[in-house]
Amino acid sequence: MSRAFFDSIHADPWAQDFLDLASLNAHATAAVEESIEHIRRTARDEAWALRSTSIVILGPPGAGKTHLFSRLRRKLGPRGVFVLIRPLVHAEMTPRFVLGEIVRQLAFSAPRGTSQANALVGSVLGRLDGVGPGFPSTVLAEYKDLSPEERAARLEGALERLIALWPEIDVGYLARLLQVPFEDAQTQRALLAWLSGVDCDHAQLSRIGASASLGDARALPALRTLAAACALGAPIVLVFDQLENLMDASGAGLRLRAYANLAAEYVDTLRGSVLVHLALDSEWTRGIEPTFNLAQQSRIVMRREVLALPKSSEREGLLKLYYQQVLKPKSAFPWPLGAARVKRLCNDPGYTPRMLLIEFRDALEAATHEELAAAEPVLASEAGVAVTAATGAATTAMAGAAGAAAVAGAAAVATAAAAGAPASTPAPESSQRNTPDRRDVASEWLGRLRSSRDAVRSASADRVPLHAARLADGVLALGRFVPGLAIKAKARPPAQLALEKGDEVERVAILQESNHRSLAAVLARLTRLSEQSGVVVLREQARELPASWTETMRRRDELIATGRARWIDIDAEDCARILSLASFLQAARSGDVTDTRGQAVSEAEVIEWVEATLDVASWPLALALSGAPLAQKTEKETEPEEEERSVPESFIKELAPGLKRRRRPLPADRFSALPTLQKLRVASFERLVREVLRVDPAATRASVLAELDAAGDHVRWIGRSIVFLREHE
Repeated sequence: MSRAFFDSIHADPWAQDFLDLASLNAHATAAVEESIEHIRRTARDEAWALRSTSIVILGPPGAGKTHLFSRLRRKLGPRGVFVLIRPLVHAEMTPRFVLGEIVRQLAFSAPRGTSQANALVGSVLGRLDGVGPGFPSTVLAEYKDLSPEERAARLEGALERLIALWPEIDVGYLARLLQVPFEDAQTQRALLAWLSGVDCDHAQLSRIGASASLGDARALPALRTLAAACALGAPIVLVFDQLENLMDASGAGLRLRAYANLAAEYVDTLRGSVLVHLALDSEWTRGIEPTFNLAQQSRIVMRREVLALPKSSEREGLLKLYYQQVLKPKSAFPWPLGAARVKRLCNDPGYTPRMLLIEFRDALEAATHEELAAAEPVLASEAGVAVTAATGAATTAMAGAAGAAAVAGAAAVATAAAAGAPASTPAPESSQRNTPDRRDVASEWLGRLRSSRDAVRSASADRVPLHAARLADGVLALGRFVPGLAIKAKARPPAQLALEKGDEVERVAILQESNHRSLAAVLARLTRLSEQSGVVVLREQARELPASWTETMRRRDELIATGRARWIDIDAEDCARILSLASFLQAARSGDVTDTRGQAVSEAEVIEWVEATLDVASWPLALALSGAPLAQKTEKETEPEEEERSVPESFIKELAPGLKRRRRPLPADRFSALPTLQKLRVASFERLVREVLRVDPAATRASVLAELDAAGDHVRWIGRSIVFLREHE
């Protein structure tokens, strides 16, 4: 197992590195597996009788709800199509939104290497051809070996058998679904875009032979068609996560009741799907289930499972599982923890799997440093040479060569060997109190920001718009941190949000349409709306209107000419920021943001960190919504794509008034901050200073800051408090 596994303490439902103790909460896994197998048996014996089922799975923070999804996907895929849906904050989860999430995740990889879309089609064709759904890749390979005419004929035959089984299905939708595995990459992306219900551009429609995008009216029939087809081979498992975010402060429960109506309707109308509802046990009991009426409860809570924290024997099993991933263990288990520590971890209450992983990782790091310290009498002279060499190499890298992070890592080992003490020995409890338990929040934020940037780039490459509802959630999240700006989710289409500044109200419309006719129609509606109130239009900057869209451009000019409308282009970085911010706050409310010890950070602490660190009010989108002028930057002054930046000049003056900014190598004896930072990965400046003093008592705050400043762009900052080494590809 890679070191990345031990460093990745935050749950990722699609992670590649995955360890699982099968006995932990096995009853919840069995509940979903039994439901899938029941649907597969019914589809084989009496497909007309297929019905959906619904399971509620509850647990405390850290019990492993996200881990459960990963386990189900790996164990049961491709026997099922697994879809993870997290609720919208500003709007109801419409059939079109759910359809979009399902199809988007069809493109994700199934456990055996193929995509979920290919596994789905292969299993359905296998069932219809009489060979069974168990070997989808083999079935697809057979179809691909056919000539185009023979393949088209067999697909037509499969389609006819499905129509005979369920006459109510959407034939055009199903026909395009069956085509997906047999087309080239570009056509596959266009097909999936159409199947997901997004507004396709003219080129995508032409490529797949469609005259128009899938409209709202066809979203629910498409969902029914997709569910019925999947049930024959790989039933859809819809996992709704973080449902506590549907609770509103007013206690009215409107969004919860809307969710209950949607879930109950799916149980009644979709054939052969499994709905799984994940939530915190306390929130479900206190505020979610009480809002459901009896009819909704009977459909949603068909079965209830409760996740528990690992028992003593399961904790020991997890620790042994982690031990087995160490490439070169120096002793038998309970190394590197020791018997006393293992006993404490197995018997003390409250330990989650994530907390156990962190304890093991810290013990592994400490054992490595102890080994280096024990070897000091033999390696002392060699270590001194290594420190000098590594320091010289690193300072050369800071002067302009790439790869500073790798050099700093080598220097960290040498420095620790020479000093005879680990660079990241935990601070005493009294000194740790100066750093809040949320000190690892920065790492969580950066991880989400990188994922959002990847999603924005991927959507742009695939010519698919970001979902307007998700962007609206991001704008709502942004509004919480901009003084004087009140953004509320109370507008009606074509606007999604309302922006209030004093007595003025503007309707905010997020326009992500890809088709010029549909966009022109929405602009005409907004022009009429501008007669009643101000209008703000938001659109991805990457989706600039082509010059050939003359009618659309004319409608936009008419809207702006009213004098009551503003057009704001959201750049790619701000798109990533607001998407990250929305998911960050939702995860905090669900207890999914943790500190360096694996303990949940409260929502209030996360909000406090955002306010103190991210300076949301200075983001270009926040300034544009506030009506503040954007600062003009020269090419040299323009900040890089990353949210991070080099240490601010004002911070240098505040921390070290006598320090002159430098971009030249430091003396060899002043090289301790970078190796320590490499070890910590992400840290507050105050913590970094404390850790440096442990290996270099002669260091000062000014010397640490000087070393960081001399590293130039290799060291990055978030605000004035969080520092980390920049990653180089």
